[in-house]
Order: sequence, then structure tokens, then C-alpha cells
Amino acid sequence: MSVSENGVALSQWLAEAWATPVEIRTLHIEGARLNCRLWAHGGFDDSDLPPLLFVHGYRASAQWWDHIAPHFLDRYKVAAFDLSGMGDSDHRPDYSRELHAREVIGA
Repeated sequence: MSVSENGVALSQWLAEAWATPVEIRTLHIEGARLNCRLWAHGGFDDSDLPPLLFVHGYRASAQWWDHIAPHFLDRYKVAAFDLSGMGDSDHRPDYSRELHAREVIGA
């Protein structure tokens, strides 16, 4: 069994992260529906903690952060979203780095 630096079994660390409730919302940015995942103790909108936004890489999705995002909840309310054309978000006829940057800012 793999063990992390603090002695917690890696399988336990993953199980705890994956057991953390996640709220799914839809963002509407520049005419596209973007899937968003939110984690926060006591509810995302009710938390006074600062936000932390995870953005995935090319051809990935917001779910790539499910095993990491919950481990930041002691300091942040955490969100991750699917860029357009990826994950559960809408597809567009054209994409650019500038468009994806505007989606990050909009999120």
C-alpha cells in the first residue's frame, strides 16, 4: 500500500476526496453552456473563504480535479469548470486561447 508523507494511506486520501460532495452548476459564457463543479464546506455561496479555480488542460475536464480539489477546502471554496469543447460543456464552431482565457475570467 502506498503511503503519503504524513502517513495517510493513499487509498484513504483518494477515498476521502472522492466522497466529498460536489455541486454541479452551469455557466453561460459568450453563448456557450459550460459545466462547473463546486466544492465548499457549508455551501459555495455561503462560504466567506476566497475562491480557488482549477482549470484543466487540453482535452481534459473539470473531473480531473476531483481527487485534488477537496483537499483545499480548509482554505478556499473551490471550483473547476470544463472549457468549451471539452468535458460536459458545449462545443463551439471555433476556439482560441483568447476565447478560453475569457472563459476563465468569466468563471
